Amino acid sequence: MKKILFLGALAAMLLGTASCSSEVDQPAMGDEVNAAFRVSLDGIESRAISDGLTVNELYFEVYEAKTQGEGESATTTYTKLPSLSQKVAVANKTATVTTKLIKGKTYKFAFWAQKDGAYVATDLQNIQMNYAKANDENRDAFFANVEKNVTATFEESVTLKRPFAQINFGASDVDASMDISGFTSQLVVKNVPNQFNVLSGEASGDQAEVTLAATAVPARIPETLTVDGKDYTYISMNYILATPEKATKDITLKVMDGETEVKELPVSACPMQRNYRTNILGDILSVEGKFNINIDPIYAGNHNIDMNATYYDVTEDGGLETVMTRINEEQPENAVVRIADGVTVTWTTGAEHGSTPLITAENTKTKEVVLEGGEGSIFKAIGQGIGDIRAANGTTTLCFKNLTIVDESKSYVESSWEHGYLEFTGKLKLENCVITDKIIFEGETDNNSTELDVEIVDCKFISNTNFENAWNPNSSMYVAWISGGTASFKNCEFTGLRGVKIHEAYGSDVDAVYFDNCYFHDLTEKPGLVIGDVNAPTIISIKNCRFINCQPGDQRLYKYETDTPVANFQFTDENNTVVNN
Repeated sequence: MKKILFLGALAAMLLGTASCSSEVDQPAMGDEVNAAFRVSLDGIESRAISDGLTVNELYFEVYEAKTQGEGESATTTYTKLPSLSQKVAVANKTATVTTKLIKGKTYKFAFWAQKDGAYVATDLQNIQMNYAKANDENRDAFFANVEKNVTATFEESVTLKRPFAQINFGASDVDASMDISGFTSQLVVKNVPNQFNVLSGEASGDQAEVTLAATAVPARIPETLTVDGKDYTYISMNYILATPEKATKDITLKVMDGETEVKELPVSACPMQRNYRTNILGDILSVEGKFNINIDPIYAGNHNIDMNATYYDVTEDGGLETVMTRINEEQPENAVVRIADGVTVTWTTGAEHGSTPLITAENTKTKEVVLEGGEGSIFKAIGQGIGDIRAANGTTTLCFKNLTIVDESKSYVESSWEHGYLEFTGKLKLENCVITDKIIFEGETDNNSTELDVEIVDCKFISNTNFENAWNPNSSMYVAWISGGTASFKNCEFTGLRGVKIHEAYGSDVDAVYFDNCYFHDLTEKPGLVIGDVNAPTIISIKNCRFINCQPGDQRLYKYETDTPVANFQFTDENNTVVNN
């Protein structure tokens, strides 16, 4: 459950003081006023693990804030007032702390609640995370900081939140008949912060490796770890200091039955984020198992890692040849190529049709390859621009996720407008990608099958003057052309010069093309869709789409124009909106 800092200044006097409605009762500038904070850990579920009930003491520090300069050049310094520091008891997740302050000054208040002895909290600007044993609920702690200009006596409520990520392992392969009471677990985490500043809320330091010593598994205290309605048995539970932004860490769980090792389970790139619970779930104690990481909605969000996939990391600009060679040699069933933030990877298309496949014909085991980008990552096609992007075995699905796709392949070998496009052939998925160059999709034609060959979700297509072609001007090129197979576009955006072309050419066969909840806008040359030659069995469906400021086209429909009469193929135009300003 989220622990969110809640500030609600209550204009009320403390017990024993006079009403604040009289100006005579108010202290003059510089006089002392009373202040009270009611601290709570409200909103935590009642449960044996992570219920906050181990917390029994609150540390409180006061800092005077002084600002020098104005505007962007202004700086604020904070001076600790040691005489106002306090430690008070916490009972049933609540505490009250009172102090006297000087009217007219600005203060910042730091709050830290913990189990007594868990951490050394004599300096709230430098709390050391002395990571010790695993599965220790006493390591739970909460914090908040509040800055306030004091104008009168006040009472204020503050709700504290965790500075930690909670890392849980939940087993689905433990039933009531199994006795795991003698099992212990330990956790190793690499590159974690080990210092916390309550005043600023910042985690710092970098401990290269933390080993939480083995202790008894939490097991059935409580009975189960419940995620999305499914119950798991706790095998490990630990609090790790984390930053507000998501970071990934390599961790390893080790489970022992006495002196016998039951399982050592490494998890690479495990997501950790302050006030999030990361649950690693699956068949932990058995030899084989599938593990899915998700974030319990009791905390703030979700991060997912498919433990059934094999991961390959690309951290520097360059070609994909090395990592694709590894994938073709190792032949994992599912491969994920993680491209780091800001990294550009390239693939050479080659000088002939069908050349340079990412997955070779000899690789018969890999079912899907995912190229997953970080923030600002780019996939760039280079070469002479005739070869296509594909898997040679015809069965592997290529998936491009969170990438900007750029075509810098240029073909001057064959004088055909087709070769001005970057071609994708075979089974393909695009998810959350940005396409700024012209692309042609040709799926696996299969006797008018409605099984998707090309699946495109949440992508943005921009046709602009960056297009280059040896034989045609930029304005004649479409940002997407479907020439074969079955394709689906969902929640996609098309803008710029021209949108989508659907056209059978050079012996290809378009089986079906579906558009659902797509947005076509500000197309300066054509309507949203242009339909060329298609045959009678071809399905084209446009549903729930918006067409804003598109060109009217030959039929003056703004949504589409077609060379093949709509009566000559299977066409659906349903619940679409047209607006022209």
